[in-house]
Amino acid sequence: MVCARKRLDPLVAQDRQYAASEAIAAQRLAGLAVDPGTIRDFDRFCSGEIDLVQLRARVESRFTS
Repeated sequence: MVCARKRLDPLVAQDRQYAASEAIAAQRLAGLAVDPGTIRDFDRFCSGEIDLVQLRARVESRFTS
């Protein structure tokens, strides 16, 4: 994943938090609500419990079910 400021290093907690904040902000700017499950998954990603691949799979599963 590429952030506007630099390439995301998924091993760096600050980079994970930045990417999550930007993704949530982009959704809100587009007028979309971010559901609580997605917020929880972003929190798990930020804390390092899940990786980016798992985050994406969890979020996509909400919209393909």
